[in-house]
Amino acid sequence: MIIDKKGKLFGKISIVDICVVLVIIVGVVGTYFAVSVLNSGKLDNNSKVALNSDAPAQTATVSLTLHEVRSITKDALIVGDEIFTTGSNAKIGVIKEIISEPSTRSVAASDGTVYTAEIPEKFDVTILVDVTGKDTVTGFYTDSEVRLLYGEYIEIKTSTVKTTPEVTGVVINK
Repeated sequence: MIIDKKGKLFGKISIVDICVVLVIIVGVVGTYFAVSVLNSGKLDNNSKVALNSDAPAQTATVSLTLHEVRSITKDALIVGDEIFTTGSNAKIGVIKEIISEPSTRSVAASDGTVYTAEIPEKFDVTILVDVTGKDTVTGFYTDSEVRLLYGEYIEIKTSTVKTTPEVTGVVINK
């Protein structure tokens, strides 16, 4: 018999041990696939077809919003600076305008009343960026294939600052 009374294969290897080894191998292969293929930041085939199409490049104004930053970060952003992604160093665009206002938060008083209070020395900063790229069914892609979607956070850097704003708007210029 191949399996004896103790459940061992050829009398030496336990079937349970074989199952554990197979689960570990499948887990390692699955993790590798998920990390290297799915999260590689590469475009899927449909997006590549859209980007490689004969459609002309468009310009867009992208709003990137930083919440509750210090004045040093606000002051380090300069109109005319180029913005890049931190990971791949892909160019996103050029800063067109910077809008800042004091940060506020809702605060509940002891009697239950909710007030809007200003956070000392913190600012909400909106960066308007001129971006060239293509508008596809899966989102707006820059010329360097960076996808910009409303509500996503993106790690960026300029010559003076590195930060993570939220994409709060993409307006295609006509």
